[in-house]
Amino acid sequence: MAYKFQMGPARLSGNTVFEEQIEVSGGVALSGVPDTAVTVADDSILFYDGDGNMKRESFVDYATALAATAAGLQASSGQIGINSGNGLKIDSNALVVEPDDFAGTGLEDDGSDNLRIAAAAAGLGISGGGGSALALDFSELADEQIASGDRFAFRDATDDGMHADTVDDLATLFAGSGLGAASAVLSVQVSGAVVVASDKVGLSASIAGTGLTYQGGTDSIEAIHLDLNELGSATVDVSADSFAFTDSDDGNKGKQDTIADLMTAVAGDALVASSGVLAVGVDDSSIEIDSDALRIKAAGVTDAMMNDDVATGLAGVGLSAASGVMALDLNELTAEAVASGDFLAFVDSTDNGTHKETVDDLATLFAGNGLSASSAVMALDLNELSAAAVDVANDSIAIVDANDSNGSKKESIADLVTAMAGAGLTATSGVLKVTGNNVASRADGDTLAEGYNYFADLSADATVTLPASPSIGDVVTVKAKGLTGASIIIQKAGTQAIDGESTATIESPYGALSMVYVASNDWRIV
Repeated sequence: MAYKFQMGPARLSGNTVFEEQIEVSGGVALSGVPDTAVTVADDSILFYDGDGNMKRESFVDYATALAATAAGLQASSGQIGINSGNGLKIDSNALVVEPDDFAGTGLEDDGSDNLRIAAAAAGLGISGGGGSALALDFSELADEQIASGDRFAFRDATDDGMHADTVDDLATLFAGSGLGAASAVLSVQVSGAVVVASDKVGLSASIAGTGLTYQGGTDSIEAIHLDLNELGSATVDVSADSFAFTDSDDGNKGKQDTIADLMTAVAGDALVASSGVLAVGVDDSSIEIDSDALRIKAAGVTDAMMNDDVATGLAGVGLSAASGVMALDLNELTAEAVASGDFLAFVDSTDNGTHKETVDDLATLFAGNGLSASSAVMALDLNELSAAAVDVANDSIAIVDANDSNGSKKESIADLVTAMAGAGLTATSGVLKVTGNNVASRADGDTLAEGYNYFADLSADATVTLPASPSIGDVVTVKAKGLTGASIIIQKAGTQAIDGESTATIESPYGALSMVYVASNDWRIV
């Protein structure tokens, strides 16, 4: 297991195996080792072998092994040098070119031990060489189909230099307004009702707007037709609007006429038309029109026309008759329990008419936010309530109070959480927190607290103190960050020792120390 922390120096004996790299601050002092010059031919070096053991090897063998790992090197008596040849030679401890070794490689001696391109080395599309300037010769190039990803050479007018670019970029450069380029291919850019189908520009079905439909394919339309189902809805002004019709008197041509003229034409017996509105024709003596309803005038039927016996004979359950006049009388109705599916009579405030409605619909109408209705029965339904983000510090919840005959009351979420917080937990404004998970930043002179105490980078020592009144089981963790010539000194409070000591110190960057209060006056490092 890894060693974490110990007060004072640690004594190691026997064979010690370190699982990770050892970092030694202040260096390693090798007392008694003499300082002497290295003799390459006789001396050896220490090295870590791949088998996990420290070994030694002579400088001569070490140099030979190094030279063998790189082409062009050679070793002799522990010295490493250049292995000349292949067109190179050593001249006065300098590496120089040997032109004669390049004969037949496309290079030749210019007569002064300098290399130049031989005329025979001019490749495909190149002419010259052998002392003449090289030049492009396109007549030597073979024909080939250019494709996306290929590159071409060009002269840059900016720096007059030769450069290369892809044919894809060239096509993108050529693509002006109405054209696009992809993978070196130019294409016509279309939008709206214009499309490209079978490599031809044409119209698409989207040209058929509101009130029109098309015949044929969506990208190959053949004809456009009228489609009234496409038209939007609007309120008709019967006195001014017109409609389209086919005129049979003029070869079935399409024409228009006003709605007012149409209503005048269709108004038959007992109907009249005015500004496109049809009305029932009445003599206004015994029959009249009131609020768009046809009715008998108040004085249209006299007592002589309907006597008391007639009115009484017509008055059924829920009606009474007096002096030839009938009236609603709910006392006449039989008592009955209302059930789902039953109807209630009501006066509609919109038209003051008498209508009926089911008690199911009435219950549904009454069911507001948080209530539901089914088969004329209303019930509490929390799914009806609107969603909202809970503010645990200020919001409340509904409860059934067992101490008040199970009455319905409310309580704040903050009070509920405070009541739930037991040992090891704290509640603040409705938020529960594990005390041991407290995280706080600390600096020089601070007092530590239960939980995690962390520091910023330090360039000077920081001294902090453990809690003055800890409880058994409290855990205090201290975590350092960067330490530049600095330490974190943790000192006891009062007589509460740390593994029997007054202080504990963190000296390593990002070091950490955890302590648990196990007994009175006894902090233990874990």
